[in-house]
Amino acid sequence: MDDPQPAEAPPQGLTTNTRGLKTITRGLTTITRGLTTITRGLSTISPREVAVWIAILALSAALAYSISGEHGHDHDHIVGQPLTDMKLRSTDGAVVDLEALRGETLVLNVFATWCPPCRAEIPDLSRFHTAHEGSGIKVYGVVFESGPPDQAEADSRALGVNYPLLLGNATFQRRFELHSYPTTLVVDPRGVVTHRFEGPVTEAQLEDMARPAP
Repeated sequence: MDDPQPAEAPPQGLTTNTRGLKTITRGLTTITRGLTTITRGLSTISPREVAVWIAILALSAALAYSISGEHGHDHDHIVGQPLTDMKLRSTDGAVVDLEALRGETLVLNVFATWCPPCRAEIPDLSRFHTAHEGSGIKVYGVVFESGPPDQAEADSRALGVNYPLLLGNATFQRRFELHSYPTTLVVDPRGVVTHRFEGPVTEAQLEDMARPAP
């Protein structure tokens, strides 16, 4: 397994819906200035300058589309996969074998402490955890890109996380094709992934996803 290191670079391809907003803002500012120039005197704009502004608009739109995470990765094949040979470390260094937790329903919430949509869903996750404590449903926060383990632990608790934390690694990211924060995985008592949900999750959605199949 990959042991998380305090200075470990974020796994490649794992982003958040909010990262890159500064880049988009700068691009939009540049576009606005360009449009102002255009409206002041279209007759002074050369065909080459028009082509440049069209290229800037297309690039900014593509960047926003990519960062939004709404362009449709197909993850249907993740659902139905068994959770085998997957171990993560807790923030105190203990190894947690997720496969050994069969018999319980697992809710694995992938997040980062600085991510606004991740922070927004924490109250729902914490309420769900409290409501189902001891009932055979376990909630784990799988934290990425949030500093050394002790900092990730302290910042998570300060945000209201009341469920156990695990340190995400590149193997986990690749196995479940994680591209954005937050993402929630639900694993049934057989050890099979039944749901993979991208974006902030509500308590009602958690209740629905964790409900045993008829």
